[in-house]
Amino acid sequence: MQELIKVGDRITNCDNVKATITQVEVGQYGLLVTGLFFDGLEFESYLPYELPPTENQRGWYGWGRAEVTLLSGIKLGVVGIRRGDPKVGKIEEYEAEWERTITQIAKERSEEECIV
Repeated sequence: MQELIKVGDRITNCDNVKATITQVEVGQYGLLVTGLFFDGLEFESYLPYELPPTENQRGWYGWGRAEVTLLSGIKLGVVGIRRGDPKVGKIEEYEAEWERTITQIAKERSEEECIV
């Protein structure tokens, strides 16, 4: 995925709003991208490597979850946190939250297997 998105790329979010990527940080579990919507509003999103695209979901394991579309038409899964959250702007914080999320998902799947 690191090669799929880079500074200067244009993307479209799940609300069909276009933006330009201004920064890409590479982490162990995903990419932290920062950009500008065409009205000048900044945004920040975390794109976990293994997260499939989906329709907009709020409150998904503490994240807002959705998808973005690249100019090529490729859709990528994306999560985000509220702008006022102290984790914003820190890839290490996003990575720690994502690790917590995948641990929780694995635990829930394991519990479901025990029930069946």
